[in-house]
Amino acid sequence: PTSSWPHWLGEARDGVSRETAWASKGAETPSWSLDVGLGYSNVSIVGERLYTFGHDEEKKEDRLAEIR
Repeated sequence: PTSSWPHWLGEARDGVSRETAWASKGAETPSWSLDVGLGYSNVSIVGERLYTFGHDEEKKEDRLAEIR
């Protein structure tokens, strides 16, 4: 079963992933990429979605990015 990472430090708030069956080597190319602008936000993962924040300097606005 896949666990979520819904907030800072993960599901148990201890920074430890309970995932199993990880590959010892990563993919040759990234699965996805997105320019969210400036920011120091953590990511949250719930189900099949990843959320993070960034800041668009030109528009002078913060933005929420959701990746499915």
